[in-house]
Amino acid sequence: MGLRDTIRNLRPASPGREKSSGIELQQRSPRGACHHNQVAAVQVTEQSLQVWRALPAEIRHDPSMASFQMENERIHVFKLLQKPTGDFRLKIHGAFRELSTLDAPENETLSFGFLTVQPQVSTYIGENHSQVFQDILPAWRLPLLSEEELMLRAPAVTTNRTYQMTQELDEMLAGKNSEFRLHIYSDVEVDLAIVLNYNPLIVNARTGSILAGVILLIFYALLVWELFERTFVAMICSILSVTTLACFNDRPNMDEIIQWMDMELLTLLFCMMLLILILTETGVFDYLAVFCFEISGGKIWPMIYSLCLVTCLVSSVLDNMTTVLLLTPVAIRLCEVMQLDPLPVVMGIIVHANIGGALTPIGDPISIIVSTNHFIVDNDVTFPTFVAHTFPGVILAVIQSCVYLRLFYHNIDALRLNEPKEMSELRREMKVWQRALNAVASCSKDAQLVRGTLQAKIKQLKRTLRRLQKGVGSTEVYTNTLDELKQKYPIKNKTLLLQSAGALLFVIVCFFIQSVPHWRTLPLGWVALLGVILLLIILNRDDMEHLMHRIEWTTLLFFAAMFVMMECVERLGIFACISELTEHVILSVGKSHRLAMAIFMILWMSALASSILDSIPVAAIMVKLVTSLVAKPSLGLPLQPLVWALTLGASMGGNGTLYGASANVIAAGIAEQHGYKLSFTRYLRTVFPMMLGQITLMTVYLLVAHVVFEWH
Repeated sequence: MGLRDTIRNLRPASPGREKSSGIELQQRSPRGACHHNQVAAVQVTEQSLQVWRALPAEIRHDPSMASFQMENERIHVFKLLQKPTGDFRLKIHGAFRELSTLDAPENETLSFGFLTVQPQVSTYIGENHSQVFQDILPAWRLPLLSEEELMLRAPAVTTNRTYQMTQELDEMLAGKNSEFRLHIYSDVEVDLAIVLNYNPLIVNARTGSILAGVILLIFYALLVWELFERTFVAMICSILSVTTLACFNDRPNMDEIIQWMDMELLTLLFCMMLLILILTETGVFDYLAVFCFEISGGKIWPMIYSLCLVTCLVSSVLDNMTTVLLLTPVAIRLCEVMQLDPLPVVMGIIVHANIGGALTPIGDPISIIVSTNHFIVDNDVTFPTFVAHTFPGVILAVIQSCVYLRLFYHNIDALRLNEPKEMSELRREMKVWQRALNAVASCSKDAQLVRGTLQAKIKQLKRTLRRLQKGVGSTEVYTNTLDELKQKYPIKNKTLLLQSAGALLFVIVCFFIQSVPHWRTLPLGWVALLGVILLLIILNRDDMEHLMHRIEWTTLLFFAAMFVMMECVERLGIFACISELTEHVILSVGKSHRLAMAIFMILWMSALASSILDSIPVAAIMVKLVTSLVAKPSLGLPLQPLVWALTLGASMGGNGTLYGASANVIAAGIAEQHGYKLSFTRYLRTVFPMMLGQITLMTVYLLVAHVVFEWH
């Protein structure tokens, strides 16, 4: 139906040079065809084939219908000469939409067509032993571009699917005369050209999952022990993962590896780094640090809370990576002004950037992945609905994180780099008065009077010390410090500030415009690049080499290597293993408890996986699991509760480790650039328990909202 003879270049996906095809057109004459009158193949039209397909199976496969069978198979069917002995992979290159390709329910209305690839195995039925092909594996449905788009120059997309060998399939293929083929058809009335690769020699899913786990274990072990720089560790592990795929005849080519690096994200980071570097030269971050010191009255905890809340709000409208790029330099400078250790404050900013990103569909890549999935969009998950359901969870997480930070750093001295001179003098003076008190015996009334006076003085000194520990000094000291800071850190270049702020405002406005579905024309990376080019044209600078030297190239290289490693790990099957485990557990409980179990499993699996792996590929895989669970009528699960569980779980689970989310790595890189190294173990000790508390709160919230009150 529209495929015709335009399917070309069929070859197996093997490492190295391309070999002869393992797929060929099947042109078979059914048994007994010579004993019956047949319609010539040239007389069989597409309309007559449609009528033939509507006939019952026993009539369609009668020898008298051989011409129709031959023409249908000539158009749509490919016989695989090499039968798979284990798991096998299909890779198709063609004009497809970059959307989830999961099976949709029959009553779903879609605005585009599908190309369907159906693996089939032959069996023999009836007295004549007529060969009949059965659909033994799930169909692979690939969403196509519209017919208007197909008529134009459409971009080609490469997509893969791995099929696991089942016991039933293995038994059917063991037959001597069994055949394995692909039935390929579409529901559009235009010709399609595709490249199909068939690889029957890939790694077994269980073995691949074990190898992927070993690679991830090596990755995190090297990061925890800090034997090498994290960029070098990521490069070594990415090379190891590609080598593992190559050992199982599944080596990716260079085009695939470059595609895995996510050039849009790397471009966005590069451009925002360049923009922030130019803004830094104006002194605006030092000025903002002094301003925050002024509005907090010089008090430590009000300053920390205000930074965390501002981070959460900004991250809800900007992506969390841009947020930490903007606010981490401000926080570090402010801590230096107040003689505090910047790392606890940087960790607070990381946590609240990831929390705030879950509030809106444009807050972080996880929300974007979830909110733009076609299945989710078609089920009325709109911008207001998204915010309404995630807002209570975000509020609970912010309250929990602020309380946790206050309890974790209950000793304010743990936040200080060095104890101020005034506090040291107070401690010395308290020791002097305490020694005098100890020297006075309480044997007479006069001695008691002296001891009472000494004790009152010591209590006064302790109150003063506690006030200083809380960051509340005398008004005179605060005023003098503020005046000194304002004189030391003014705006250095107001003209450059206006130009840079204009470019940043242009980028932010374009980000908002791109969040509107009908106005989405450019990727975010290109939007940021346009803003940077605009600023460089306005500035007309001749010191670009100096700016390029200040870019955090190691952070960009770390991301590129980690993305390659995560894609290889996915191809080895660890994400599919996680998805299958989740589905199996949900199916193991009764129908009345399946929603609660589904919420619990999706929330905790996405959170823990995002802590260990990168949260972006975890969200991309888990959204497929969510839509597949909802698409099964036998489960009867509603969509929205699982969407909120995935969004909140993956976003807040990214807080669990230093490499759980992209924003974490960026903030750590900025801190290291300022001379403050945030180690993996310190972050883990501080933030991982906080993440567990947040996910526990989200579990209670979602179960109460959607199981008890059925908000959905």
